[in-house]
Amino acid sequence: MLKREGFKALAAIPLIHHERVLGRFGLGRRNDKPFTEKELRLLTGIGEQLGTAVANALLYEKTRLLARQMEAIFDAAQEGFLLVGCDNHILSFNRAFAQLLDVEPNDLAGKRCEFISEQLKQKVKDKNLGDLLEHINLIETNPNEMIEVEFEMTEPNRILSCYSRPVFDEHNNRLGRMWMLRDITEERSRQEEMLQLERFNALGEIAGGVAHDLNNTLLSIIGYAELLTHAGLDERSKTFAERILTSARDAAHIVTRMRAFYRAHRESSKRTLIDINQLLKQVVDLTSNRWKDDAERKGITIKVVTDFKDVPQIEGIAPELRQAFINIILN
Repeated sequence: MLKREGFKALAAIPLIHHERVLGRFGLGRRNDKPFTEKELRLLTGIGEQLGTAVANALLYEKTRLLARQMEAIFDAAQEGFLLVGCDNHILSFNRAFAQLLDVEPNDLAGKRCEFISEQLKQKVKDKNLGDLLEHINLIETNPNEMIEVEFEMTEPNRILSCYSRPVFDEHNNRLGRMWMLRDITEERSRQEEMLQLERFNALGEIAGGVAHDLNNTLLSIIGYAELLTHAGLDERSKTFAERILTSARDAAHIVTRMRAFYRAHRESSKRTLIDINQLLKQVVDLTSNRWKDDAERKGITIKVVTDFKDVPQIEGIAPELRQAFINIILN
């Protein structure tokens, strides 16, 4: 093909970057004059420069691809993330942060950090506002401070966990501040349900024991009151005995209702098929505020490593199994 095009001399120069050949470029002549050593050295130098340019272009494209991948991961996270520079201007945020704060993404872009504070002040319930303002004032006076606070939003009605800490480079120079918002409404709801269930079970146990003791005592009172009504007492004393008997029977009926209610609750806790892997995940989630958050406040990092296998479902009472595993973790 070269002869057909009229080329009589050809130089093939490698494109080199850090001793790695990235490709080649060719230079041809249509006359019989060969390439001199000086020309070849010049072409080799050009090849090295072109190799550096190609390597930089490949690195730039790789960096752009990595940045797009990281941005996609960042934007897909359920937690809301926001990065603020040292001048308090918002540098970056993901969609979840705007959604959790209940603002439009365009309203966040280019704003100062004070915009976040104002939005939180407007949308946080009064019972949490004082604690939140205290934490915001803390980082305004001490930019190196780390804060973690929970609060309840009014619109929409949900509970958020807010975590914020400064960001430093490898030389310990502060670059800005990172904010994270996490919706913990469902988590707190499950914890409240577990707490209510524990209280109800405890109350039921107490009520069952009290009802049993009361019933024994009332049976004695009823028995002796019935004997008194047939003991040949005068009318006045017999009336008193009948009143005692009526009141005791009414009290016994109340005790019977208490026992029936407690038995109904116990019988409603029937065994069902349980996915033990899912139940254990719930237990880890429910107890994380005790073993994870408390430890992190003390500078201790606890990492949970799970290796769940495909196991058949088991038969049991889910609330009682959950409580058993919770006791194991916390005790």
